[in-house]
Parts: sequence; structure tokens; C-alpha cells
Amino acid sequence: MLFDVLSIGEPDLIDDIDERKVGGLGVFIIKELVEDVQYRREDNKNILKLVI
Repeated sequence: MLFDVLSIGEPDLIDDIDERKVGGLGVFIIKELVEDVQYRREDNKNILKLVI
């Protein structure tokens, strides 16, 4: 299944935490914690490289 992590938009961090729906921060947190994120599709597989 094709899933390009880099195509995920930024979450809305303006809303009050009590007003936000649950979820949607995982990819954002990973992007914030790593130095570099690279994605490619190879041999019908998703390859995600995270440089810490």
C-alpha cells in the first residue's frame, strides 16, 4: 500500500487541546524529532529513512 509520509500536511496546532480531535500528531512528532526524513517506493514496498 502506497503511503508517502512526506505528503502529510502539518496539523492544526492553534486549536485548544480540548477542542482538537484525537490523533493526527504522529507523523508531525517524528518529523520534529529527526534530522532528516526520506521516503521512496521500491519493489512495491514503502521505504522510510529516518536520520536521528
